[in-house]
Amino acid sequence: MAIHISQVWTSLAELLALTTDLNKKNVAALDRGRAACALKQVAIDAFNPIISRIAAHVNSVAAGDTTKLITSGFPMARRAEPYNSLAAPSTKGYHYTGHENKVLFRWERVPGALVYVVEGNATPDVGREAWQRVAITSRPKAVVDRTADGRIIAYRVRAIGSKLQGPASQVTMPKAA
Repeated sequence: MAIHISQVWTSLAELLALTTDLNKKNVAALDRGRAACALKQVAIDAFNPIISRIAAHVNSVAAGDTTKLITSGFPMARRAEPYNSLAAPSTKGYHYTGHENKVLFRWERVPGALVYVVEGNATPDVGREAWQRVAITSRPKAVVDRTADGRIIAYRVRAIGSKLQGPASQVTMPKAA
């Protein structure tokens, strides 16, 4: 659907008046008063449709020409670069909780990770097949068991992205209380 120029442009005086009003209301709302913030939101609601129509018009007139889009004065959105690898999370250690045999296992966030898989192993000397999934979380922490049947459990964590999986962190074990 083509947008006609008469639907896009308001008079320059009207646009200037809306901009001035919005600037004044931004300054008035700096003290975070409820009435001032509400008036600022009214000014934003009046300003946004006009700017959106102008941006849509510029986009339709430019028809994909990057030179026209760049010189329009509107900020350009960049395409996100896909992650081609995920690093191993570096562990921060354990913090004791108020619950018996439970500790909070923490690690650093990994850029590009959507979730983290925490794996536990009651016999860390045995190979890869002994590791079992203990928790899946989107946050860089998880509450895990400190002991199970008197055995010390070793833990590690790995980052999972949208299309790839990172390596496991170093194996860590909570200390006995």
